[in-house]
Amino acid sequence: MWCDEQDDDDDNDGYMDEDDAFPVHQSSHVDTDGDGMPDFIGDVTEHMGDDFSSLNWSGMDWNEEEAHPNYGYNDTYGDIFLCEDGLVISWFGQAWVPAYWINDGYDDCNDASDESVDLDTFGPGTTGWMRGGDQNPGISPSAQSAKLYGDDNETSELSIVIDTAEGWLMFDYKIQSELIFDQFAVYVDGDMMGSISGWDSADGLWDDEDFECGTPGDYGDSIPPEWVNDGWSDCGDSDGDGVSDDEAISIGWFEETGVEIYLEEGMHEIVFAYEKDADTSVGQDMVLLTNIMFPMSVQGDDDLTLDLDDDNDGVDDVDDACPLDDTEQVDTDGDGFCDNQDSDDDNDGIYDFNDAVPLDPNEQYDFDGDGIGDNADTDDDNDGCLDEEDDLPFDDSSCNDLDNDGIGDEFDPDDDGDNVFDEDDPFPEDGTAWLDNDGDGLPDFNGVPQFSGDFETGSLGDYDTFGDADWSVVDAASSISGAIINGTFSAESGDIDNSQTSSLEIEWTTIAGDMSFEYVTSTETNWDYLRFYVDGSLQASWSGQTAGVHVQSLTAGTHTFEWQYYKDGSVSTYDDTVWIDDVTLPLVQMSNTNNDTDDDNDGTLDDYDVDPLNPCVGTDTDGDGLPDTVWTGVVDMSGNNDSAFIVDCSDVEANPYTADSDDDGDGWSDEDEFACGTDHLNGTEMPSDFDNDGLCDVFDDDSDNDGVVDTLDAFPYDDSESQDADGDGIGDNSDPDDDNDNVTDVDDAFPYDPTESEDLDGDGIGDNADNDTDGDGVPNNEDSFPTDDEASTDTDGDGIDDEADNDDDGDGYADVIDWAPLDPSEWLDSDNDGLGDNADTDDDNDGVLDDADAFPFDQDEYTDLDDDGIGDEADTDRDGDGVNNNVDAFPDDGTESRDLDGDGIGDSTDSDMDGDGVDNVDDLFPENSLEQTDWDGDGIGDFSDVDDDNDGHLDEFDAFDFDSTEWQDFDGDGLGDNNSDDDDDNDGVSDVEEDQCGSNSLDVNSLPSDYDGDGICDAQDSDVSSQDIQDNTQDDLGWSNAVPGFPALFAAIALVGAALIGRRNDD
Repeated sequence: MWCDEQDDDDDNDGYMDEDDAFPVHQSSHVDTDGDGMPDFIGDVTEHMGDDFSSLNWSGMDWNEEEAHPNYGYNDTYGDIFLCEDGLVISWFGQAWVPAYWINDGYDDCNDASDESVDLDTFGPGTTGWMRGGDQNPGISPSAQSAKLYGDDNETSELSIVIDTAEGWLMFDYKIQSELIFDQFAVYVDGDMMGSISGWDSADGLWDDEDFECGTPGDYGDSIPPEWVNDGWSDCGDSDGDGVSDDEAISIGWFEETGVEIYLEEGMHEIVFAYEKDADTSVGQDMVLLTNIMFPMSVQGDDDLTLDLDDDNDGVDDVDDACPLDDTEQVDTDGDGFCDNQDSDDDNDGIYDFNDAVPLDPNEQYDFDGDGIGDNADTDDDNDGCLDEEDDLPFDDSSCNDLDNDGIGDEFDPDDDGDNVFDEDDPFPEDGTAWLDNDGDGLPDFNGVPQFSGDFETGSLGDYDTFGDADWSVVDAASSISGAIINGTFSAESGDIDNSQTSSLEIEWTTIAGDMSFEYVTSTETNWDYLRFYVDGSLQASWSGQTAGVHVQSLTAGTHTFEWQYYKDGSVSTYDDTVWIDDVTLPLVQMSNTNNDTDDDNDGTLDDYDVDPLNPCVGTDTDGDGLPDTVWTGVVDMSGNNDSAFIVDCSDVEANPYTADSDDDGDGWSDEDEFACGTDHLNGTEMPSDFDNDGLCDVFDDDSDNDGVVDTLDAFPYDDSESQDADGDGIGDNSDPDDDNDNVTDVDDAFPYDPTESEDLDGDGIGDNADNDTDGDGVPNNEDSFPTDDEASTDTDGDGIDDEADNDDDGDGYADVIDWAPLDPSEWLDSDNDGLGDNADTDDDNDGVLDDADAFPFDQDEYTDLDDDGIGDEADTDRDGDGVNNNVDAFPDDGTESRDLDGDGIGDSTDSDMDGDGVDNVDDLFPENSLEQTDWDGDGIGDFSDVDDDNDGHLDEFDAFDFDSTEWQDFDGDGLGDNNSDDDDDNDGVSDVEEDQCGSNSLDVNSLPSDYDGDGICDAQDSDVSSQDIQDNTQDDLGWSNAVPGFPALFAAIALVGAALIGRRNDD
């Protein structure tokens, strides 16, 4: 037992008095705003923090007096010492030196830190943890694991056994260790909850903001972060200290705050461990741990008044997201960090300073700054066009962009992107049409837009750009050089840095021929290049200040052209940019649809028009350059008297053609062809004269002169054939398949029957008509293998005949162990009742259905009251309360095991478990039916206590058993003699008066003497003779007369006697 003066935690709430705002109230310990009202009161789960001194930690065996983190021991190098300035000067590549270098007369640490060491303050190497200390950067109060540098396969553990409430164990940590192999791990009751290793370093290449290499290498003056402190010299030694610049860099700490591990209510062993593998150490090689919070539960209110506003900021805690911070009240995203300190208030992954709508997780951007996030804003650029109808929703200068080139139609010189300026395009809003020769409103054709390589539309059009920066189309005002190559616009490379690229690419189909383009470069000579690729193959490159025209031969086909600006790892000179312009390709117009089939509107389709753009002439059937017909007079191609489309065919310049007498150029005059009935406009259709007898076949009755008149000749123009039995157009003499069933006669079992060609079983019936193709006696419709006469059944349809299949029903159970080998839904009958287990509702046949049977395959068991996997018949503790059935008063009730008073109500729920008629809450001895009270609180029930009021007088002699201030009542008047009764012997004279007069206050027969009867006892009376004078009669003894002065003597004796009696009473 500790008095409060000695007890550091008077209310035993787990918080030291010096840190407890209410040190004698267990129900609370926090008063954030110092207003005297607790932040919480009882019946709440509170996290109890620890500074590693208030709780009983195991493994905390360091302190500043006993050990020093700069000094320790490892298996390889023995005692070792860390140079205080962190310089890497030791012979094994870290900031450590062997202990024998300490105070050896040599400055090994460049700061003499190893030459002024008081080894008396140092302790031996340890794997314990250290509380606090200057060695813990940026984290306090904290615990530091042992530095295990070089102590391979060692573990530094900090542990505690603690009784917690249900809730979250929380903590912060920092670590510097070897990646992957050395780790910080947390264990709860022996189970690892998680682990981490490593350190923090920048991603990508380290540049001049992180690390600049004094000796440029593969990456110029930057290096990858993994090259830092890797044991290799990559950057030289600029300070001449013998250590490469990249090997003397302090790595950062990897840290994480607010780590949470869920704990059940109860006693737990929690271990924080730093664990090392068999080799390699990196950085500080240790873990720092702080802000450990355990979930603890307290009860009661201790008559305290709850503070409804813990931080006194005017907002009640129930409405305050940060009730302990008077500068914060709102936590929009509910992540535990109020908005003022939260860098992402709505937790949408975008920092507030980049988030246009920082309090709405569904919004991050507000392009037009109207206060409505772009996701919800129906007009993001506030141009009056709804986004769903706006081709350029983030451009307030335009709503329409027909060709999607990023330039609004109001400013785009080529709205439809067909590479024909709108002013020259009869169809400026149709990207597939740009010609109308006859002005009839129909485009001559619809096709792929013409290729344009001069960039004069002001956009990249069909070009793609990619790499570390995009190309763009620039004019003289926007170009880096202030000039362009030709015209108004040129293409310019993106602004890239060292070791980066910027590419422009286009894919196009060309004919064979030469392509060309103009270029200008302004780059570091011989290092930074404009590279030109065709189909991924480098064709040419240029650097320095150059300009020219490049010509490249191409084959016909689809090609990919790429212009790439490449920079090496260092140095930028001139404009550090390249340009191209006026790209030309060998092309033919790719027409997808001939929309206007008569471009000159002369009635002759363009496909047959000798000059499709001249309405004076039409067809030239034989292609000899002479039109079949030549028109004269004036022709209006547009049909609407538009002078731009009127042609005078009488004008020789407009119509220099002469008519053709043999329109189809087949050698037969048009007149002869009319007579013989052939088309004079079809050069392939000439009068037939098969036998060349000068008489066209129309008038010849035996055209092939084979002796069979044409009317009977199946081949009137083939003198080697005259019949065709199958009518396939091949004469019988040369036809290899007479019945035309696509099976040659030599392979055809039925060469004259076109419906049959095979007879598998040789029964004379063709397979098409045979209902048992393989002749095995099983009809095809019942035969799983109709073309295999040795197989016919395949129960599971797996393609294997049942005779060869070891699992006929395909249920995964071999037939030899399958209870139902032909039933895929059953394979076992546990109770041998003839019903498979899958269909059987009582597999063990114990009379209890499987869904109600805790042991459906055990006939001896079917219930398991405590769900411990042991059937109740065999379970010695079937209710699982830890009390065996034979001594358990309630063997089927896991919440009860004892009935002290035998009333049939278990002690856990019995309000009077000893059955003495007094409820447990009022019974000081709830398990002893003979005792209920303990008046003097000495732990002995009044029934057994021989001195109930603990006044030192046994009850049998104590007139007042339950009054420790009284024990005697001499006169039996019910008033204790000690304090209450003023006349103990009840003789009519008060105890005080008897004490004064010298009589016994406890003797009824002892009264004070009053000689003269004046009511004043003689001992107090100054005149004992002052009585009425009587006659001197015979009865008077006459002592006064006989002995003068004797009465006075008697009075004196009485006074002496009274005094003696009074002294006796005092004794």
